[in-house]
Amino acid sequence: MKRFYLLTAMLPMAMATFAQKSPFIQAVDEYRPAPGQFVNVLPELTAADNAETAAKKCSESIAGRRNGYSVTLGAYGGYITFHFDHSVINVAGEPDLRIYGNAHPGSSEAGIVMVSKDENGNGKPDDIWYELSGSADVDSVGKVIYDYEITYKPNPMNDIPWTDNKGKTGTVERIVLEEYPREQEYYPLWIKEDLTFKGTLLPKNSYTNKDGWWVQNSFRYGYVDNISNSDKPDFDIDNAVDANRNAVKLDKIDFVRVYNGLNDKCPRRNWVGELSTEVSGAEDLHPAATNIDAPLNSNSETMVKAIFTIDGKEVKELQRGINIVKFENGKVKKVIVK
Repeated sequence: MKRFYLLTAMLPMAMATFAQKSPFIQAVDEYRPAPGQFVNVLPELTAADNAETAAKKCSESIAGRRNGYSVTLGAYGGYITFHFDHSVINVAGEPDLRIYGNAHPGSSEAGIVMVSKDENGNGKPDDIWYELSGSADVDSVGKVIYDYEITYKPNPMNDIPWTDNKGKTGTVERIVLEEYPREQEYYPLWIKEDLTFKGTLLPKNSYTNKDGWWVQNSFRYGYVDNISNSDKPDFDIDNAVDANRNAVKLDKIDFVRVYNGLNDKCPRRNWVGELSTEVSGAEDLHPAATNIDAPLNSNSETMVKAIFTIDGKEVKELQRGINIVKFENGKVKKVIVK
């Protein structure tokens, strides 16, 4: 109690009241998959769709719930962009996001996470993007390609050819299984032009074991659809890096993008096919922390130093009821969460 009175004596406190925020995705902003065996199926899309309706159908699959229906991103580079109904605060010393896929042991299809802050305030994902660095950056030094670019060309109902900026070519091969025919087009039906993606290319994580089974090893941390949902696929905004791989301090983010970071496929044409990251939902792990009525920048004027309950107990995030929030510059604010 003594500490509480010491804090409140520093400055008259402003009063703010906040509604509870949803921890789950509010909506998908963009869906631009690379070709793949489940494209046009997860979710179901046709040539009559467009960028807007494709994003809406993805929202219907994964928004508003912890773990919904899988959305496939196709082969390397395919991506999905989404947002919550609030900014996601970077809580010091804690993971901030959990992003769900459909991985299980031996079936990693690792997707890379990008984050962006709505600096221009227009509510669109058009500001600078930052990658959340994963374990490959330290475990596979010299094997990660940070300036990778690939282009796919339409080839209706056939293997989809690709070329990259490293002088390599290949195809996304159609799977032929008599017991499970996949007659759909692998190229996104609503996209008629070539598809080009740029980003980080992770090292291959697959091999054929001694029993002849194809295994896709998981990376240690930092990728979507890499470990099972029960193992808590968590992400920390503190791992953000810029285009030059320099660490970036972000107080909060407003948009999240996931893209397939692997250009790999099963060596047997009629078995598993290409590695395709799937996303089935996402969760802000500290939704109450977004309710502080202040712009949180990376300086002492607005960075939160501590949060206390009305009886002086320090907590990690805002609680229902009255909270006392202390900032780095000594200012104090009273915050009510309904």
